[in-house]
Amino acid sequence: MQLLSSYVKLLAVPTRCLNTTNLVNVCPSVPPQHQSCTCVGSTCQSEPRRCLNTNKLSKGMTCKSINVPKRCLITSSVDSASLLVPRRCLNTSSVGSTRLSDPRFSVGVGTKTTSPVFKRNPIEDLQQFVSVPLIPDSHQTFSPSQEEVQEAQELFVQADYQNIERVKTSRSVTEWPDLSAPEVLLVGRSNVGKSSLMKEIFRNAPNASSKVSVSSKPGHTRKLQFFDVGEKFTLVDAPGYGFQMPIHYQESVEAYITQRRNLCRSFVLIDSELGLQKADYIGLNMMEEFKQPYVLVLTKVDKVSRSKLIKTLMSIVEYRDKHTVCCLPQPFLVSAHSGVGIDLLKTFIAYITGSIKVTDK
Repeated sequence: MQLLSSYVKLLAVPTRCLNTTNLVNVCPSVPPQHQSCTCVGSTCQSEPRRCLNTNKLSKGMTCKSINVPKRCLITSSVDSASLLVPRRCLNTSSVGSTRLSDPRFSVGVGTKTTSPVFKRNPIEDLQQFVSVPLIPDSHQTFSPSQEEVQEAQELFVQADYQNIERVKTSRSVTEWPDLSAPEVLLVGRSNVGKSSLMKEIFRNAPNASSKVSVSSKPGHTRKLQFFDVGEKFTLVDAPGYGFQMPIHYQESVEAYITQRRNLCRSFVLIDSELGLQKADYIGLNMMEEFKQPYVLVLTKVDKVSRSKLIKTLMSIVEYRDKHTVCCLPQPFLVSAHSGVGIDLLKTFIAYITGSIKVTDK
């Protein structure tokens, strides 16, 4: 490979953006832990900022002062001790020691891990700050391997051989689409972050994500929205209950939960900023009354302090143990903003719909 000293002596590219081989003694600003990849990518202002793909450095390009938006990075190998790129922005096959945009969920500065960061359960990162088990080991039953997590991610990628799209919106039984694949429902109180979570899940499926409308206004989603994922399973986004709940909620969502035969699991979302609210108790009681299996998902975990998140999690677990029967013991912690916990959740969805096999559940 041609020596790159003429290009990198004024290099101001953030070290997280580099995909390099031989920059030792060439660019002193690049720490050794960032010099382990294959080549320098198209890191130049002449390239469209949204289109950077770190493959080759074209002739005539000068790496002076590129300011690559974090959301635009696409890398094939990252082994960075201080990566601050939100998980939703990375398309990676190998990620080493990585500190996410929220340092509470880091694996530690200057360390390396043998498994990709997207496999880590955020609860594991919180456990080190609490002397008692947040979740008993017997309850954390879902622990996929690195290969299984990667296999699951591929199911959510738009491709020529795999279409992912919204196929129907409906408000009543007569409008339900005629689908045979297993279905997963996302349900929760108004403004809990369902649509944001859906958009993050479909970050690599533009046909679907473009149809997910996100709003800060409560009650924005008014109908059931069905998203077909490669004809393997269907994700269903439900209107929120509580404030600004649609008047047809009973004939729409409640009828779907009790009558839809191919519904295999519901995910009840709870805002970790607010904890359990009155509307949440109503929703949980509804699921228990219907005797439908469901999973708890804490959203917006990047927006709360570590201590508050731990307190909220423990209170929810206590309520679950005392008052629920149909709830899966293991909750999921996610952030649609930073991407924390998203890949683990996607892997679980793929597993419960029969799309992948997990050996060590």
